[in-house]
Amino acid sequence: MLKSLTTVLKPLDACSSKLLSLFTIGLFSLNSQAAAPSHQEDKLDNCFAILAGKGITADGSVLLAHNEDDSGEQMVNIYITQPEPGIASYFWCELPKQTNSDTFFNKYGVAVTSDYCPSIEDRKDYTDGGTVYLVRKTVAERARTAREGVKIVGEVVERLGYNDTGRTYLIADADEAWMVSLMRGRHWVAQRIPDDRVVAIPNNYVIDKVNLADTANFMACDSLIEYAVERGWYDPSKDGEFSFKRVYGREDRYRADHNVLRHRSALHTLTGHEFSTDPDTYPFSFKPRHKVTVEDMIEALSSHKSETDTCHVGLICSDCTVYSTIFQLRKPTREMPAEVSNVMWLCIGHPCVEPYMPWYLGMTETPANFGRYESYKTAQEQHFKDTKDFRKNYPDGHYWSVIDRFDNLNTNWSNLSPTVKESKNRLQKQIFENQKDFENSLVGTNGQKLAELLNDYAASWYDKIK
Repeated sequence: MLKSLTTVLKPLDACSSKLLSLFTIGLFSLNSQAAAPSHQEDKLDNCFAILAGKGITADGSVLLAHNEDDSGEQMVNIYITQPEPGIASYFWCELPKQTNSDTFFNKYGVAVTSDYCPSIEDRKDYTDGGTVYLVRKTVAERARTAREGVKIVGEVVERLGYNDTGRTYLIADADEAWMVSLMRGRHWVAQRIPDDRVVAIPNNYVIDKVNLADTANFMACDSLIEYAVERGWYDPSKDGEFSFKRVYGREDRYRADHNVLRHRSALHTLTGHEFSTDPDTYPFSFKPRHKVTVEDMIEALSSHKSETDTCHVGLICSDCTVYSTIFQLRKPTREMPAEVSNVMWLCIGHPCVEPYMPWYLGMTETPANFGRYESYKTAQEQHFKDTKDFRKNYPDGHYWSVIDRFDNLNTNWSNLSPTVKESKNRLQKQIFENQKDFENSLVGTNGQKLAELLNDYAASWYDKIK
């Protein structure tokens, strides 16, 4: 069992015992509004992620790339919070009403997002109804490193119970990337991404062999294997070495065409090799064909079935991709402080036709029309309350221009999309070519002046696609 929640959190913020007690009370009170899952368990596509260790990227960064897929009416909002006692400030990519779809990126350069991964667990073991949304939000508010984020996830899950079928959380900083797989209830396991490898994650568990003696690369609840034996899911004498994905994962999802196809696509894009349709042959991690860049991640996340498929169902960029993020997490230096070395590349809408824009960690304001409310606190209060008629109630949102552009393309995809893609690629190339010069121009700048330059820089790129 991990240390108590207050023991885990205390060194992160050095706040008083009184404040920690209040946080624990708040942690439990949040469960009631964030326990119920927000998707149907038979949904086919629900996100995709790729992580690359710092030793296999071209610039020594850790890369966390993720497509957020959700059906129904959605609205992408971005907020930048202010620090509070014991709580870090963070970027918040919000989909109102959703418990599983928000992405966070905090002031310490810790990013957290997730993929839907259903488990076979059928027991409902919760305290006060369990929780879902609290998992990622607590990481954003408290974690100074990805490793600390993993410990926080485990503590929240063991204390409250996870009220959903299963999920894999992706947590990264400039030093490490981790995945944390949860099952309904209180069981979980985490594995570190090797520094010299890449991992792709569709909507099924990919953690395989688990070495709990290797605490540098694995973490888990105490009873992970024993519980599987108790339930009759794993027999060491017959099944051989314990495989988490085969024991806790659902076989129908493991072999589902949409998971196999997308996993295979990422493997092919990043290695250049062909892979079979048998997921048993897919490695947990792999060596790419060359040192990975943000551009490589964009290529993988932008892939879809064919140039004439108007819905893009079948590969990583699908008809229900709502937004995409690529976190470029570089270790800070004197010339490049953390505010500049950590970048969230954000694509609102479909990566196949929309560019990724740079949001630097040192930003303090979003470009215009990225939030429903002026105050992020109002957004937090209304996240599970103001949950319908988004376009009718908030017609000025940036997201609607993206939706309209894609709907227009789908009226004549084969004729219109090549021109849009060419324009998108031209702008994307310009953004990347400009990155180094812009970052060099910031050397020696700090404080409010740095924040203003970063704010203006992000806004200037959005002005080009209005």
